[in-house]
Amino acid sequence: QKTGDIRGESHAAGRIGNTYYSLEKYDLAMQFYRRQLTFAYKLEDCHGIAFATCNVATTLIRLARYSEVPDLLNLSLRIYTGIGDHEGEAYVMRSFSDLYKSLNQYDKAITYCDKALSIATRLGISLEAEYRQLKTTLIQSIEN
Repeated sequence: QKTGDIRGESHAAGRIGNTYYSLEKYDLAMQFYRRQLTFAYKLEDCHGIAFATCNVATTLIRLARYSEVPDLLNLSLRIYTGIGDHEGEAYVMRSFSDLYKSLNQYDKAITYCDKALSIATRLGISLEAEYRQLKTTLIQSIEN
């Protein structure tokens, strides 16, 4: 296959995965995110590998299948850090926060949320408001 064809298939798989994820059909989303990841490896696309790996991890969180999630998120974080993608790093920190929130480990969730918020604030990216809201929700969870 030509690289352009594989890249197009990778993007399509990711978009289909996103659609299923938004419909809360996480098993189907997982199939397409794993396909996206396979294509990213074929392309040797570091950003694509990090992005798809994080998508797989966040979907596993929704499926309450937590055992693989820390390793996947750490892999994604190492790649994003290595290529200097700070927005990607913030996204991974947010995913770690979601993981620990799901495990009722609110202190860890807040720590990762703070890291995501710090990066988002420094970069001035649109995710800053979302991360602030997440932190408020986490603090309220501890207080209740």
